[in-house]
Amino acid sequence: MDPLHVRSRRSVIAGGLAVLGGAAVSRLATPEVARAADGDPVRLGGDGTANAATAPTVVANSTNQGTALEGDANSNGTGVVGRAGQEPDPQTDIQEVGVYGFSETFRGVLGVGGVTGVSAHGDLYGVYATGRIALVGDAGTADTGVYGWTGAAGPPPVPGGIGVQASAQAGLTALNVDGRVKFSRSGRTTIASGASSKVVALAGVTTASYVVATLQTNRAGVWIQAVVPAAGKFTVYLNKATLGAAVVGYFVIN
Repeated sequence: MDPLHVRSRRSVIAGGLAVLGGAAVSRLATPEVARAADGDPVRLGGDGTANAATAPTVVANSTNQGTALEGDANSNGTGVVGRAGQEPDPQTDIQEVGVYGFSETFRGVLGVGGVTGVSAHGDLYGVYATGRIALVGDAGTADTGVYGWTGAAGPPPVPGGIGVQASAQAGLTALNVDGRVKFSRSGRTTIASGASSKVVALAGVTTASYVVATLQTNRAGVWIQAVVPAAGKFTVYLNKATLGAAVVGYFVIN
């Protein structure tokens, strides 16, 4: 065989191996991003680009009291981020957050069966809500919308049909209001000059209601003698006819 022909074949093979070796080294130096398609197992790591799929990814744990999915991050990170829709201005300041949820139209986080917020430190909030309507307690006619309790033991049960229930153990404060308070069952009415009584119509008033009323106009020798509740109304009685119009302030309980 011609020696030149043998040497040329060896040169071609050697050159091909060199090319393949260089390509392999290049791949090792800059590996491609590992991604998973439908039906593939979950692959970790990447460049942050979403792994597109046409079906949901389900992680199941059949062990008793096992954890199906856990997101662990360092103290400055975020454990789990969930987004529904396109976030117009993605939050970047979500450090030190266990679970961050965003929804373009409705609910960022939905808990069916209950959501529990526990403060890990004394100066933090168990649940902190902000927004146009920061917090809503929506309950049925036999349930309680919001239940606030303070005490050493767990909260006692409350009757249903209550929007906001404030309860406290003996010696503690159930409700503390710092600022103005407005009640729909309070107001002012005027007893005309020459009259000694005034009927005030107010839905929900019964004979068991407790009505507090005071004169808001100083009329010498005139005072409120009685306030008598009835179905859907109450009557304010003066001790005598007033010689000028008299304003009465009232507050209805029950």
